Amino acid sequence: MITSSATATWNGILRSGNGEFKAGSGAFAGAYTFATRFEGKKGTNPEELIASAHAACLSMALSAALEKAGTPATSITTKASCTIAQVEGAFRITKMRLEVRGKVSGLDQAGFVSAIFLQAVNAFGVSLPSSPGFFGLFEASVRVALTPFGVDPGLAFSFAIAIHIASYIPATIVGLYLMGRLGITWSEVGHSEEIVEDSP
Repeated sequence: MITSSATATWNGILRSGNGEFKAGSGAFAGAYTFATRFEGKKGTNPEELIASAHAACLSMALSAALEKAGTPATSITTKASCTIAQVEGAFRITKMRLEVRGKVSGLDQAGFVSAIFLQAVNAFGVSLPSSPGFFGLFEASVRVALTPFGVDPGLAFSFAIAIHIASYIPATIVGLYLMGRLGITWSEVGHSEEIVEDSP
């Protein structure tokens, strides 16, 4: 299990105060204010970090999906634009726009678009509440995403099962190995889930 961290400090009151954030690795740091976050003034803000994280994750995930499909990408560039607006008296993220460009040998534009569509539908599918390991929803989302491109539903479902098992089994084996190394029992795992659910 990998844990990443960051720290942020806010000084003073909301409108006239100022803050700063820093990655635990020291790779980046920045200062922000009420004006840079809510009034569009020049400077950084937390939403810029969220957009960066979203873009980085999508670029990596799409690269992995293309590699599994046998058409590895030379590069994937994602621009994420995070919009924050006041809704019912409170500021909320109202939109995340994603623009993706890639260099993929042996894949035409239609194939690239289908890969992005598959990744987006699959990401939405596994975000829904489901059984452990996303079994069922993962397969259904892949089938829904591939069918519009002329892939037989049965073949799409079989492909999804094969990909799911191929990615799930190694992670499960590593997890069981680490449980043994750390001396963690199944009862302790269940107890930790109860603590998370009961926490405010």
